[in-house]
Parts: sequence; C-alpha cells; structure tokens
Amino acid sequence: MYTSRGLSLIEILVVVGIIGILAAVALPAYREHVLKANRKEAIAALGSIQIAQESRRGSASAYGTLAEIGVPAASEGGLYALAISNLTATTYTATATATGAQAADTACATIVATQAGPDIGTAEKKSCWAQ
Repeated sequence: MYTSRGLSLIEILVVVGIIGILAAVALPAYREHVLKANRKEAIAALGSIQIAQESRRGSASAYGTLAEIGVPAASEGGLYALAISNLTATTYTATATATGAQAADTACATIVATQAGPDIGTAEKKSCWAQ
C-alpha cells in the first residue's frame, strides 16, 4: 500500500493563491484603518493648541503663534505639520496637515480647528474628527 507524504505542487499553488487573494483584500483595509487611527494624533495636537491658546488668551488677552504658546510645528509622532493662521486678538485657525506616510490619507489631509472648536461643517470634515 502506497501512502502520500507531503503536498503536491497543485495543492501548494492553491494555498498560495488563497493567501494572495486574502492579502489583496486585507492589506488595503488594514492600511485604511491605520490612516484613520493616526488621525488621533492630529486631533490630540489640535486639542493641545486649543488649550494653550485659551491659556494664553486668559493671561495676555490675545491668541498667539505656535512659538508664543509653546507648541512645536509638528505633532508628537511627526505625522502632521501644525500651523496657526487667521490670527487676531479674538480668533485663530489651527491646521494639522498630513505629512510623510500619513499624506496618503487624502480624505483628511488637513484637519482644522478654530477658537470656536473643531471645524466639522461638512460630512467629510465630521468623519475626520470621528474617533
């Protein structure tokens, strides 16, 4: 009686094919999940800016630049470049712009907050702030 010990070439090719199909489906979904999770870094950085701005306004009666409020120009992990624009005594716009690998997140390439809070004027912007 003859018993087989091992796999045939056809069986190996079927397994490799199945792994390839699973990888083709799973990797893009995983990458999208990672990009969405990384948005929390921008949200945290913008929150820090808002807290620092309100603290400064309480003591100096005006909002300040990133240097004046002591916030670096990049988020903690370096995935977002931070900037403040439209700066007046009573208003500011803080922007987190995706850089490096996070720039692939085209849906939320920039996340914006103002002195009034997060900029969630459209459904797309609202999804950027969702956690």
